[in-house]
Amino acid sequence: MRVGVPAVMVSNAAVPGLTHLPASLSPEVITELLREQPGFSGLVLTDPLSAAALSATGYPVPWAGVDALAAGADMLLFKADPSTVATLTNQTVQAIVSAVGSGELSRRRLGNAVLHVLHAKHINMCGYCCTRSR
Repeated sequence: MRVGVPAVMVSNAAVPGLTHLPASLSPEVITELLREQPGFSGLVLTDPLSAAALSATGYPVPWAGVDALAAGADMLLFKADPSTVATLTNQTVQAIVSAVGSGELSRRRLGNAVLHVLHAKHINMCGYCCTRSR
């Protein structure tokens, strides 16, 4: 991370002694160990949230997505059949919207996730907005 790693994928693995959650859903792993201690400010991606490691612990993709974002992840990955990808994506979006509405997920955290994604894509929204309004 000291050499400027732009992105990190967090595993769904368990980290005994650190957290009872899979690492991709754990604030202790993402926020404390990744963001705060070494000061990583890049993009954090999840391991696929559809993986057996999460479904075996009772986390459907939409709930896992909310928990991963709240823990500090910026981009959610999951696998689905082509026939179900739209439905699963919509369910995940609705879970995120509901979590923001209920206060379970802060708008600030969601906004930071968006900024990390845009930064990784080299998109400066301020420059875009300022240029477009002229």
